[in-house]
Amino acid sequence: MIDFKKFERLSKVQYGIIRELIVEEGLVENREIEKIIERITKDRFELGKSKLEFAHALNQNQSTACKTIIALCYYAMYHACRAAIFHTHRNDVDSHEKVAYEIRNIIGEELGKSLDFWRDMRNEVDYSPYPVLDKPLKELASDAISSATSCLVEIESYLSKRSFKL
Repeated sequence: MIDFKKFERLSKVQYGIIRELIVEEGLVENREIEKIIERITKDRFELGKSKLEFAHALNQNQSTACKTIIALCYYAMYHACRAAIFHTHRNDVDSHEKVAYEIRNIIGEELGKSLDFWRDMRNEVDYSPYPVLDKPLKELASDAISSATSCLVEIESYLSKRSFKL
C-alpha cells in the first residue's frame, strides 16, 4: 500500500532522484510513478473542490458565514492551483505567494492576480474584526464563489489539455 502522504510534498529534486534511482534502474516502471503523481494531483484538486462545495452550502445572509465562504473559496483556488503546479512541474509548492507566482507562469497573469486578491481578502476577513472591504460582505462572498468556480474550471481545462482527466 502506497503512503501518498510521503509523496504529496514531493520536490523536483526528489522526483529526479526517484526517476534516476528507481525508474532508470528498472526497479519500477515510469507508469507507476506517474500514477502516484496523478493520484496526488486528483486528490489535491478534489480537496479544493470540496471546499468550494461547502462554501456553496453556507448561508450568505450571515456575516460570519460570508467570511467563511471567502476563506473556503480562497482555499479551493489555492489547492486547485497547487494541483496544477504539482502535475506540471512534479514539484509541490505550498507557499501562498509562490503558488500565485507559479500559476501565473503556467496558466496566466489573471489567475495569479485573482489568487493574490482572494488571499488578501481571506486575510482581511480572517484576521481582523473590522475588515476593510471594497464591497458589502455578502457581495464579496458571492464574488468569491464565482471566482473559485471559474478557477476550478480553468484548472480542470488546463489539466485536460495535458491529457489528465479529473
